[in-house]
Amino acid sequence: MEEPTKKKLRRLKANGRERQRMHGLNDALDLLRQYVPITAQHQKLSKIETLRLARNYILALQRMLQTGRQPTPLEYAHQLSIGLSQTTTNMLANLLQMVKG
Repeated sequence: MEEPTKKKLRRLKANGRERQRMHGLNDALDLLRQYVPITAQHQKLSKIETLRLARNYILALQRMLQTGRQPTPLEYAHQLSIGLSQTTTNMLANLLQMVKG
């Protein structure tokens, strides 16, 4: 059986590695948030909302390249809001309204 101090030391090291991993993940998500249509100027998106919005944004850009045309504001809002929460969808709609008008 392991000594309690060895066990504690292993746990402390594991906790430190996990903390570093989470800091790296959070830093990457903060960077990703800078490139999606809703930025930190607005309400900060959750991790899952950031990933979903990034996916939708990439798909919208891909569709623009494939079709050679820009979507209407309504089409764009719909493409970006797929799978997002109502709160994020509302923020997106408000942002697109501000940009439009």
